[in-house]
Amino acid sequence: MDLFETMTRRRRGSGLLLLAFVIAMLAVPLWRTRGINHPLASEAHLDVCAMLPVPTLTTPGIAHPVDSNGNLACIYRQDDPGQPNLFIASLMTTRAMSVDGPADTRRMFDTWVKETKASGAQDMREEPGPWAAAVSWRMGKENSFLFEDHGVMLSLQSAPMAAPDVAYYARRAAEALRTAKPIRVASSPAVATPSN
Repeated sequence: MDLFETMTRRRRGSGLLLLAFVIAMLAVPLWRTRGINHPLASEAHLDVCAMLPVPTLTTPGIAHPVDSNGNLACIYRQDDPGQPNLFIASLMTTRAMSVDGPADTRRMFDTWVKETKASGAQDMREEPGPWAAAVSWRMGKENSFLFEDHGVMLSLQSAPMAAPDVAYYARRAAEALRTAKPIRVASSPAVATPSN
């Protein structure tokens, strides 16, 4: 037998070895993305103000979108810059957090909860709802709410809104984020364009 015939002859089980190799190569990326099934998890630059419902505030505020280094937020405040913020909604997606390396919203949620407890949060409790995990707390006069929904994490903070109102808004926001089409921020953070 010459060398060519030796190399190309059919061997039993050689296809199984190739199949095992392909499965092993696919296992790592599939394992890393398990539990990330939110429609917005792969978005990096979203107009949070346009995608979330307008909060019910006793004092009227103007929405200011923020998109800075993956920090997507919508801040409601009065015209006077010296006045405190009335409402802040910060959205973190898996893609926006993974700019510097792999990141997971669930791990970030767990870390955020631990740091909040260590910071002296009052009335901290888990919240049931249409998300994977959520907690609410009070820090001084500010009521906060944080939820993680399979690749998307939303933080809400408001001093004028009562804790039940912030929790109600969080449920509305979770539903809106699940059903909304992504509205990406254009070159200027103040201009939003619908995605194609």
